[in-house]
Amino acid sequence: MAIDIQQIDQVARILSVLGEPSRLRILSALMEKPLSVNQIIAGTGLKQANVSKQLSILYDAGLVARQREGVSVHYRIALPLLYDLCGLVCEGAREIAAQRLAAFDKSAQAVGQDKETLS
Repeated sequence: MAIDIQQIDQVARILSVLGEPSRLRILSALMEKPLSVNQIIAGTGLKQANVSKQLSILYDAGLVARQREGVSVHYRIALPLLYDLCGLVCEGAREIAAQRLAAFDKSAQAVGQDKETLS
């Protein structure tokens, strides 16, 4: 399935926004339920100024939505496919790590066998 230039630009923008670790930490915190800025700060350990800046970027990209509740603003995941996307990327990262570990184990065994033949 070919995608047009506008779609490519939008996908690139979303992936660029998701490429920042602090934004991923915020999204991870929001996976459970909507949270206020203070709750996000407490859940991520990020500084207030950084959380506010990253939430603004996530909001502008359409990845989170916000709703005023009294004196606070609660943020939530606005793009439901983020749940699936994050799951897929995490699974891919686990597969890559497992492959690298298996390759490391194989080379470590080969080094051990080489030492035994030299003895």
